[in-house]
Amino acid sequence: MIRRVPAFLTLFAIVGTVPVQAQWVKTNGPDSVRAIVVGWVAPSYVVFAGTSSGVYRSLDSGMVWTQVNSGLTNISVRALLPASAGTLFAGTDSGVFRSTNSGASWESFSNGLTVGHIQALVISGSTYSTLYAGTISGVFRTEISSASWSKIDSGLMNLNVRALTSGLVATSPAAEGVLAGTQGGGVFRLKSGAGSWEAVNAGLPNLDITSIVYAPSGGLFYAGTNGAGVFSSSYFGSPEGLAWSAVTGSAPKKIRSISIGPGFDDRILAGSDSGVLITPLHGGSIARMDNQGITDSNIRVVSSATRIPYFYAGTDHGIWRHYDPKPEVDGISPKGRELRMKNTANSISFSLPSASRVIIEAVSLSGKKFGLLNTVLPAGSHTRLLSTEALPAGLYFFRLQVGDQTETRKVVLTR
Repeated sequence: MIRRVPAFLTLFAIVGTVPVQAQWVKTNGPDSVRAIVVGWVAPSYVVFAGTSSGVYRSLDSGMVWTQVNSGLTNISVRALLPASAGTLFAGTDSGVFRSTNSGASWESFSNGLTVGHIQALVISGSTYSTLYAGTISGVFRTEISSASWSKIDSGLMNLNVRALTSGLVATSPAAEGVLAGTQGGGVFRLKSGAGSWEAVNAGLPNLDITSIVYAPSGGLFYAGTNGAGVFSSSYFGSPEGLAWSAVTGSAPKKIRSISIGPGFDDRILAGSDSGVLITPLHGGSIARMDNQGITDSNIRVVSSATRIPYFYAGTDHGIWRHYDPKPEVDGISPKGRELRMKNTANSISFSLPSASRVIIEAVSLSGKKFGLLNTVLPAGSHTRLLSTEALPAGLYFFRLQVGDQTETRKVVLTR
């Protein structure tokens, strides 16, 4: 069960860069890596890896790893998904497992699943409470509070679902929706309230989708293909669906994994059969290959999180970690990926390296904006109350802007 976050909490913090060597460094992590995620385990963030030998956990931002498989009756882990603090879901070759204690122990979460081979997991819904599983035979969903899976494949013309993501989609009004990437059928969008899928492949020359992610700061979806590179699409797509355009230029085309880069959602990481590609967010061709220090360029998975200044590459021969030195000014780092708050008064604490205008607004799924803070503050530490009583309960995107830097996070307001 997702735990409610107390009404007074730190939403974001502004932090400086760290002088770490800017190249890939191999960790003592496991081999045969298929998933890497970052989750919150008080008082810090923890990195998890899913492999053919189970789940591994790192308490030091990814350098030292230990195996955490207690209760995991199938150790072929292909997907990992952090939910609330300490809760983690694992997709395996025999269903879904859940840990409510940061991987220390696992329990089956597969009631109703008729297919065991889980390839992707995502949480979505107006209250961020619905769990979706992509399998070799379609998509299943259940409420996150208890496992009671049901299959939803109406309109899903290709059932081999490799990737899932959620974000704002081109409906009227805009709505939080789920996109599925399939092997050979392209991308499908779950119609809001209809329980059926529609293809959204305009502009995609290759329908063999290996990865799909959503970048909330730019409102863009990114899809990786097995042979045509990376494509992006705005959620303000055409009436017929999202329209895709290439962003990787002449870079390697066999993409296996995509992740939003660290800092303040400022770049896309793509793992390919020739190494790691780095692309500027919000359009543009591939910026550079970044393989310095990696001895295995056949990348299976890349992962990152705006809340820690590292990103990760997993291969059949281990895990590498990289510090991204790109930001030349202080970046914005949230205290959590998705937050649950009571819609009363909530506090935000942050520090400014210099006097700056700070703007905070909440954006509803219909696109309506609610201003919460807009003021110029001096350098130093600050705490401000955000009055959210006037906002109806539901899912919002909270946007924090300091100068020309912006960070966006999902927030679920509860009564």
